[in-house]
Amino acid sequence: MIMSPLGYMASVIPGLKGLSTKYWDTLLGQAYFAPLFMILSLITLTLTNGLLQPPLNNSSTSLATAFLHPSIDTIGLIINFFLLIGMMIATLTISKQYATQGGIVSGKMVSAGTGLLGGAVFGGAALAGRRFVGGYASEVSKDKDLQKRADAGEVGARTKLWLANKTAAGSFDFRRSALGRKLRA
Repeated sequence: MIMSPLGYMASVIPGLKGLSTKYWDTLLGQAYFAPLFMILSLITLTLTNGLLQPPLNNSSTSLATAFLHPSIDTIGLIINFFLLIGMMIATLTISKQYATQGGIVSGKMVSAGTGLLGGAVFGGAALAGRRFVGGYASEVSKDKDLQKRADAGEVGARTKLWLANKTAAGSFDFRRSALGRKLRA
């Protein structure tokens, strides 16, 4: 979690896209593992606790004694031990498997969400640029005095009018710029 800003930065830098994807898949997989493992462990321990009730456990013998001197009285304890070990291994295996799959699925969701968020940010910035900067440039290009001076051949007025017209017609979308297209690749 401490390194997540680096994961965000790596997703923006074109050469580090693969490392960013690997980082997020690993992080999300680890985030899924702990809760899933705890829930499955609780289920396993609850089930095995029920198996310790009579008639499977008639004695107060320790597990070591049950293995060293097995008898009909200690067979329930031995069976419970093997069931517990098998279920805990299954718990670990299932948790790891689903955490890995969850990280990949969530990684794709995060990637889609980041794309959507990036689109909203850049699209919103473009809208604001068109509305405010483009709107101001449009008003400047409609200035009668500026048009009259440009028609008269004044270089400064012609440049200002050309710039105002170009700015008013611009999309202000960074994604459509040469640098934006290059970074997207």
